[in-house]
Amino acid sequence: MSSSTAVATGTYSFDATAAEASAGGSTTAHASETVYVDTTPPALTITSPAANATVSGRVAIGATATDAMGVKSVEFYVDNVLIARDTGTPYTASWNTHKSSSGPHAIMVKATDNGGNVTSQSITVTVK
Repeated sequence: MSSSTAVATGTYSFDATAAEASAGGSTTAHASETVYVDTTPPALTITSPAANATVSGRVAIGATATDAMGVKSVEFYVDNVLIARDTGTPYTASWNTHKSSSGPHAIMVKATDNGGNVTSQSITVTVK
């Protein structure tokens, strides 16, 4: 018996044989399965706020994420701190800037697809 943790996209055939010692007979079953390996990360765009914007109060952070095999989640970070995770469209988060200092802050959005591939995008905004 062999096993592998990584396989290529393709169709694989499997055979299983069961033998009964007392009757001297055996039965074999055949099956095939097509395996799709997803190595392409999702497409991701931060839709709001705009890069280099001046923001205050509650800020809506929005993003679009797409992937041929499906998007598992989108995470929203401000200054490398996770503030929200969204698992369904539209992908959004709310950031209360009253808890942040005035000045520049980094917003990063990270999308993970169902194959575990990750894409991230970052922008900088200024809290007034």
